[in-house]
Amino acid sequence: MNFDINWVAGLVAGVAAMIPGAIIYSPKVLGVQWMKEIGTSPAKMKASGANPGVAVAKMFVISLANGLVASLVVWTAGASTFSDALLLSLVLGWFWVSASAMLVFFENRSSTWFGISALSHILTAAVIGVVLGLFVR
Repeated sequence: MNFDINWVAGLVAGVAAMIPGAIIYSPKVLGVQWMKEIGTSPAKMKASGANPGVAVAKMFVISLANGLVASLVVWTAGASTFSDALLLSLVLGWFWVSASAMLVFFENRSSTWFGISALSHILTAAVIGVVLGLFVR
């Protein structure tokens, strides 16, 4: 098997992948509910010394890696249309969703937490797919 990757598309997809989470986890959308579901609050996070800037920086690195891995999968699979790239990215998103489902089973996470996480994963996979689709040759 020959591995192929579009580095530019992957990096652009990784940057764009930050958008759904920034929206979903903002306090004005579902951020407050999400914090409640994981048993924290802005005050508790501040008291624990959590640094949101460091967390976002780490997430950015992971997001870039996700974009690159998705690019690797899309190009190695031979996607030739926008729809191919979107579908393959959504298939990858399934693994994120199923990993969240496992946390519901083994960590007793709530269905509300799962819904918020699954929404984030699906929209993130879709954004990655759209960006990669725009780069299909």
